[in-house]
Amino acid sequence: MYGWNEFILLVAWGDYDGAGKWLQGMAEDYGIQLTREEEDGLIELGTGEGATARELNLAFDELTIQKRCN
Repeated sequence: MYGWNEFILLVAWGDYDGAGKWLQGMAEDYGIQLTREEEDGLIELGTGEGATARELNLAFDELTIQKRCN
C-alpha cells in the first residue's frame, strides 16, 4: 500500500505539510502532480475516523487514472 500508514500517521499528528509532501512524492513516482485541492481531499479522507490504507490507496489510484486519461 506504499506506506499509507505513514501518511495516516502524519495526518493524525496534524503534520499536513508533511502529508502533502508525502503525497507529492508518491505522485511524482507515478509521473503525475497533484493539485492543492487533490492533496486536501486526500488529507481530509485521511482525517476521517477509521481511515484505512486501502481506502486511501483506492482514492489515489482513481486520481492517477483520471490524470492519465486527461
